[in-house]
Amino acid sequence: MPAAGYPRRIAIFGLGAIGSHLAVKCALAGHRVTAIARGETYKAVADRGITLLAGKTELHAEPVTVRTPTEAEEQDLVVVSIKSTSLTDTLGHELAPMIGASTAVLFIANGIPWWYPHMAVSARSINLPLFRIGERILRDLTPERVLGGVIYSANSVLTPGRVSNNSPDRNRLFFASVGSSADAERTTEELFTTIDFEVVRSANILEQVWRKLLISMCVPPICIAAGATATDIRETPALRALFGNLLREAQEIARAQGHLLGLDIEADALLAGMPDHTPSMIVDYLAGRPIESEATFAAPVALARATCVPTPALDTLFAVVSHRLSVQTRTGSAT
Repeated sequence: MPAAGYPRRIAIFGLGAIGSHLAVKCALAGHRVTAIARGETYKAVADRGITLLAGKTELHAEPVTVRTPTEAEEQDLVVVSIKSTSLTDTLGHELAPMIGASTAVLFIANGIPWWYPHMAVSARSINLPLFRIGERILRDLTPERVLGGVIYSANSVLTPGRVSNNSPDRNRLFFASVGSSADAERTTEELFTTIDFEVVRSANILEQVWRKLLISMCVPPICIAAGATATDIRETPALRALFGNLLREAQEIARAQGHLLGLDIEADALLAGMPDHTPSMIVDYLAGRPIESEATFAAPVALARATCVPTPALDTLFAVVSHRLSVQTRTGSAT
């Protein structure tokens, strides 16, 4: 096994905000980066590379850019940073050209991830399209190759190939092997220690999923339903109270899943610690793009039902958000 810092072959599948950020950092650390993108993003990155604005620093990299995995070489690590709305049950097969005997595949996503039932017995009886897709992905890749990741990094796409990191001092990745592969974990840990990113090999990755959900389950749906911002939630007593109710319900679902998370997490403290950053889900909603509602709303509600956890605030808000999303789908605009 090469020592930490040894140049690796890394593919980034999905050049959104997070994927672009990682592609720049990995390339500047000296790794051989292949970026897989489509449409305007492919053209922009192939022509001009990727620019990352991190605070007052501007970073630039020009990774090898391809449209499909069939154009890429075998990799040491494949980072899949596409949103759950873009997952398909053929994804494992699509990635096959980049997979070698020791390739690790790291999936980074928001909400309840597709690999959740593989690690949580309580979710295996829940019938969600997201989980059915996951079953097929694991059949094609095998769990020993797969790593699940939870990332804290506030990024936004300014234009294709140009990304802003709004948390230059707060970039952290928690990860763990879905199939208990120490080699895959070691490869990923060694890689991330070479870039400007805090990395934690997590002993309980599902708890980290729920910790991030405490924000993503609560803030975006209020913003969508009320046409509000995170600042509005902080400064409006009624919205702050609604956030508190959602937070308590989210914690109850997590506890029913076996994750205590700490009983001292308070709404005001959590809101105060949020960066001044518009969540990607809100950006997608305002732009008329699909949002990760199944992973962020539907899956937690299904888990609550399976464990008999009452969620009146979440149920009401989910109904409102679902209606607004259906209207958006019909009309093509956020109203």
